[in-house]
Amino acid sequence: MRRGTYTTNIRIDSPYSGKEGQLKTLAPYNGEEVIFDGNYEIGNLLVLNADYWHVVGFELTRSTGNGMRVNGSHNIIELMIFSHNRNSGFQISGSGTNPDNWPKHNLIINSIAHDNRDLSDINADGFAAKLGVGVGNVFRGNIAHHNIDDGWDFYNRTNEGPNMPITLEGNIAYSNGKLSNGYNEDGTSGSGFKIGGEGLPVAHIVRNNIAFDNNMDGFTDNFNPGKIIMENNTSFDNKRSNFIFRINPYFEPEEMGIFRNNLSFRTDPEGGIRDYVTGNVNETNFFYDGEKTVNSEGIVVDFSHFVSVTVPESFERDGNGNIILGDFLKLKKKSLLNTAGEDGGHVGALFESDGKPAPPRRPVTPPGPPETAPGHSVSENAKSSVSSRR
Repeated sequence: MRRGTYTTNIRIDSPYSGKEGQLKTLAPYNGEEVIFDGNYEIGNLLVLNADYWHVVGFELTRSTGNGMRVNGSHNIIELMIFSHNRNSGFQISGSGTNPDNWPKHNLIINSIAHDNRDLSDINADGFAAKLGVGVGNVFRGNIAHHNIDDGWDFYNRTNEGPNMPITLEGNIAYSNGKLSNGYNEDGTSGSGFKIGGEGLPVAHIVRNNIAFDNNMDGFTDNFNPGKIIMENNTSFDNKRSNFIFRINPYFEPEEMGIFRNNLSFRTDPEGGIRDYVTGNVNETNFFYDGEKTVNSEGIVVDFSHFVSVTVPESFERDGNGNIILGDFLKLKKKSLLNTAGEDGGHVGALFESDGKPAPPRRPVTPPGPPETAPGHSVSENAKSSVSSRR
């Protein structure tokens, strides 16, 4: 597509599917800036009901619904911006109650969702995969910030039955529950990663993610008693709990989540409340006990373990769109956390391009899409930077 702001929407239905090994591509021409602006008059701006597509490099803003909604499978969604929509910026949802018919094996990579807000202030997440999600869906390298509800929401309910497990890998969720213009700054809802709902057990995989400054919790089970795998996540200065994974009267702790190499830290010991974590928890986890960050062997973590705990004004990305974390929450070389994890590994999240741009581990994509992050400049209607923080 050529440069411009389009005030229409696109629907790609299943008859237009690609094939395995032959993905169809929708992308801006030669890296030009292409924006879909619903002007709060148009519903879901991009609906993908087809399979085997690679959609890359657009900004979808000011829809009365989702920026993008996916009901197809085996798709790659890459280098997108979902902003200022009146429902979740991006959503995967199926229909019916048969998981075999739900959307599966979609990869959402290196994208941004910010300032999405519904009129009731309770539903619009950055990224949502809920209410009928099939196997094999992955979110990798994305940022969700300043969405009125959650950064990520994996809600399911008894009507449809439990979602299939979803993988979260290398994502950042911050300042959700409020908007970048300061709206709802004092609110008390909006978590970074909400990974469940209605007591249905689902074994999601949550690895190497960061949550901070969210209006509620950093990582929450939302009453999911499943065998969630929680590995190498960092949660920092969230308003309520950094980690909250509740006791369930119908499940024994050993039947619930597996926690390894997770890190919780607060700059203000009196801010928020302690972490509550039920499941398989060993000494490689360093949680906040209401006064300090400590593991089960009594080893305490303080400021001296970090290069910096100052939140950057923005998160840069390298030439392929991957997050450069810089010194924020980076462990000092002398920190014991570098070797306190499972098998002598590190504790907390570690981003591969920390401090220096480097070629990312990109998915195998068809030829044609530009190598840089097209469409990532900011429109007048979406002044908040794709990676900025107030």
